[in-house]
Amino acid sequence: MNITSEQISHALDETLKEYAKASSMSATSSDIEKAQKRHAATFSGLNKQLAQEFVGMVRLAAIAKLAGEPSALQRNPEKADYIPDFIIKDIPWDKAHAALDKHLGKREEDYGFSALKEELEAGPAGDDEDEKIARYKQFRAELSDKINAGGLFIDGKSPLEGVNLDFKEYVSNFWDSREEIFKIQLEKDTEALIGFLRGKLEEPTGRPLTPTPQLAEAVMPSAIGKDRKYADLYKKILNILNKKRSEIDKEINPALELHVETVEGFKGKYKAQNNQPRRHWGYRGPNTSSEKGWEKFVESLKELKRATIEEAKKDIAAASEEITDLTPIITESDDGTGALQEDKLNKIVIDFNELRKQELNESFLAMFGGWVEHILGAMFGNYSLPVNIRGSKREVESFASALGREKRYLDAAKRYGLDHPTTYKSRSSLDTAVKGFEKDTGLKWPFK
Repeated sequence: MNITSEQISHALDETLKEYAKASSMSATSSDIEKAQKRHAATFSGLNKQLAQEFVGMVRLAAIAKLAGEPSALQRNPEKADYIPDFIIKDIPWDKAHAALDKHLGKREEDYGFSALKEELEAGPAGDDEDEKIARYKQFRAELSDKINAGGLFIDGKSPLEGVNLDFKEYVSNFWDSREEIFKIQLEKDTEALIGFLRGKLEEPTGRPLTPTPQLAEAVMPSAIGKDRKYADLYKKILNILNKKRSEIDKEINPALELHVETVEGFKGKYKAQNNQPRRHWGYRGPNTSSEKGWEKFVESLKELKRATIEEAKKDIAAASEEITDLTPIITESDDGTGALQEDKLNKIVIDFNELRKQELNESFLAMFGGWVEHILGAMFGNYSLPVNIRGSKREVESFASALGREKRYLDAAKRYGLDHPTTYKSRSSLDTAVKGFEKDTGLKWPFK
């Protein structure tokens, strides 16, 4: 019976479609169907024709094994050239940014510090330093806890708002960079198989011939049916297919499953050897271009951190600065006097009882003003200055309040200028504190 090239092409095309149809030529068991679906998923993204040709090559290898070449199926599915690259894709970065912003409490300009400061400056607690300090500390602690949770989110350890950033959930096979390599290897393996089958099936003596370029060219499996010079060989291959379909299926499916397991094995190593929290790329599989995908992912993580965590940390720093400004530099000593002490430099001793005994003249004001300037200089320069303050608790607290308000006023004037509303407000608070100091101690504040 003569078989036309159209019939051959149709028959071969039908057999090459089974990777997508998830059904073999004769087997119908659920296990085989699942295996073929896994195989189809492994090839997702690969040129469809190449995937079909690969199945055709595996079939040729199964026929070659039945024809007397036992090693035909053992090597091909595990070859590195048939392994894809891996890429991290489809991460919902926009949702991740939104989830982190919401979690940290981001507002239009910052993460809540400006609103808190404005509230404390304008609210009923405007002059209650202890309450302000407590609120700033609470804000700082809460934001710090949120930042820690945000860090776990960025490290892929804890989801936020239903978004998971664990890169392991987004690793996919990537064939784009592998298709040409895949095609070249497929041609080589097909050439070797055709050479063996021509020698085994067409040689009159039945002795297989060693494959050579003269016997077989680098072709795809489908070319056997479409090229008339292979017509006689293909008729014999079809004859074997018709007689031994069940045996061939039993050889093909484990081979395809082995390929799936090989790909999944390398994907597992990619996941296990990379470290998202340390941003470390440790994968050293067959396709080193995977590093590019990892670097892109890590850079996206850094951008997310810069845009959220680093900005939120600025609010923590600002709250800490406010706490420092508000916290009295004088603490209560055991004898009821206030003390700012350090074992450096010559100690400044301010005794309000002794000061009241002195004549309140310019000389006194210059001396007292000099001491206050030294203390303010230490506060601005963030260094320690040995100071002892002696007096009643009320006198010490009034001095601390006036000193703190003086620093805040000078700082505001430096930042915003003398005509800024914040500077005006600071000046008003300073005037109130100075009146309190002068009333409690009977002494004049050295600056006006």
